[in-house]
Amino acid sequence: MPGGSAGPVHHAGERGIGASGRAQRAGWFPSHRGGRFLARYLAALIAFEVALVLATPSAAYRAYLAWNASLARALLALLGFDAWSSGAELYVGQTGIAVLRSCDAAEPCGMFVIAVLLLPGTWKRKLAGALAGVVALHALNAVRLASLVLAQRSWPAAFTQLHLVVWPLAMIAVVVAGLVLWGRLGARRRPS
Repeated sequence: MPGGSAGPVHHAGERGIGASGRAQRAGWFPSHRGGRFLARYLAALIAFEVALVLATPSAAYRAYLAWNASLARALLALLGFDAWSSGAELYVGQTGIAVLRSCDAAEPCGMFVIAVLLLPGTWKRKLAGALAGVVALHALNAVRLASLVLAQRSWPAAFTQLHLVVWPLAMIAVVVAGLVLWGRLGARRRPS
């Protein structure tokens, strides 16, 4: 239209109008603080997963898997079971399971630690919280592995459901609960 305006002109950095503007104001884009956290969290989680995949064939990672099996073996032995491990394999009597990638606590620990490090707080508190989460998640994973080898021995029909559905959901629920607890502790200790 000659001499007229076709509509409002928006400049870089200015919030738009319409659906995208409403979404920006609602905090759905990375320009919002929560959106920035989510973008940074996802980028760090992807980098962690790539590093984990690259580390999987290493001797150090195989030693880590064997350590996970030995933690579960120690728990089972403490409970009176005839448990033993060989490398990354865990046995009760003659029934065994192999501890493979994703059977360890690396991914839940990564999800928890990345979030704790990105959330507000002093580095001292973040490191203490991350360490507490890693210890708790490895202890829970030892319980998980112990229960899986016992299920394989005594209730094989339940093994797949426990392994692929129940325990992964439980591990994620514990990560989320840990982060909620972390957020509440952090909010309670902030100066008013």
